[in-house]
Amino acid sequence: MLTMTETRHQLQGIDQKIIALFADRVLLCAEARERNEGLDLKDVREDMLAEWIEEAAEYDIPEDAIAKIGAIVMNQLCRGEE
Repeated sequence: MLTMTETRHQLQGIDQKIIALFADRVLLCAEARERNEGLDLKDVREDMLAEWIEEAAEYDIPEDAIAKIGAIVMNQLCRGEE
């Protein structure tokens, strides 16, 4: 069984990976936007979000939670919207 310190250390490692992945996604979105690849189109974002929800369901992550997170990532991080 992990100690509280070990658990916290593992969570910090996971959080660092999540932030790095967000940064990678933001960069890819910016590059795609420069190439006018259409990632900002509503139907494209909806398709991506549907994929997130489907994948999250395999890990028993609640759909409403992943929908909120996905909306923030796709709208605020990748498009720069408030």
